Amino acid sequence: MAKWILISGVSGVIGEGIFKEIVAKHKDEFKIACVFRNINSSKSFFTKFENYKCNVIPIFYDLSTDFDDVIINQIGVEEVDFCLGIHCAADVSWDKAIEQVYPINVLGSINFCKLLLQICSNNHLIYISSAYTSTESWNYRNGYEKSKALAETAIRNKFPEIDISTFSCSLVVGEMADGYISRFHGLYPLFKLLFLLSPPLLVGDVTCRINIVPLNWVIDELFGLCKKHFHKSKPEIVVASGGETQMTLFNLVELLVIYINEYRAKKQLDPIKPIPIIKHRQWGFLKNSLEKWKPNGISINDFKYLIHLLEIYRPYTVSDTVRPPLNVQNQAPNFEDYYSVILDYWVQEHETLISRKLR
Repeated sequence: MAKWILISGVSGVIGEGIFKEIVAKHKDEFKIACVFRNINSSKSFFTKFENYKCNVIPIFYDLSTDFDDVIINQIGVEEVDFCLGIHCAADVSWDKAIEQVYPINVLGSINFCKLLLQICSNNHLIYISSAYTSTESWNYRNGYEKSKALAETAIRNKFPEIDISTFSCSLVVGEMADGYISRFHGLYPLFKLLFLLSPPLLVGDVTCRINIVPLNWVIDELFGLCKKHFHKSKPEIVVASGGETQMTLFNLVELLVIYINEYRAKKQLDPIKPIPIIKHRQWGFLKNSLEKWKPNGISINDFKYLIHLLEIYRPYTVSDTVRPPLNVQNQAPNFEDYYSVILDYWVQEHETLISRKLR
């Protein structure tokens, strides 16, 4: 009898990472199926990972749409002894309302469970969530946080027959070895802002701690949880957050400015000045004036981008509430130990844009 692993969201940061790890180490032990929104999304993925194609069974289904009981006919599943589902698919945007992310984040999670049950009644599920949210006693800062909590509550209530583990991580950056990451979400728009615009100020609490974790550590922790489920262990809650390795907003910005000025020195450009961080109360008074002032060197579109980012990051530069590490195998590495590798990769991927902007 066959054993299956079903993964959603393999085009995302976490999904891609755990997919590569499982294929590399367990492709002969399990049949691996991936959920793709459509054929085009699968072609895009396998163009990037051509060597993995022969090991994967694609299932074409948009998780945000009504569930179709005949989806499984696409693959003709034989008798399956066990199936581990790893649900990574989600809209991780911080600037969308709950109504916008609800279809994929909540309904998509419910539909993934339905698909899992259609493959096999003997199954386990690992639901990927965020260390910046919880199902209980939490002040949700945006629609994303609320949607992830609603989804976890919904699948636990609707599918008591599924053994569900939750894996939650904080802000993920690239791998420590080479900086690689498939998508530049989370902190990367802030990196882009500082590199390209040298903003006159940032807004937040200088003592607010920013919880950053590297991709390779997150995937190691997630894979450790997967291995437990391979042996049908009991459900578990894992929180892969930084814990004591967090740095303050002030320290983070200071570190980034040092890196930027080292880069600018190599390009024989003048250094940028230290970037002041003001409180949101002060920003409220300044915002209207700044919109009329239009700071030198920043286009209207760039200035709108600056204001937009400040609003997106606001909840996380005022409140550093995050769930502490739980059931992790190893403590998260310190960001100071690998930040230059992370930024080197981002610069390498954006060299043309950076050169054009700096000119």
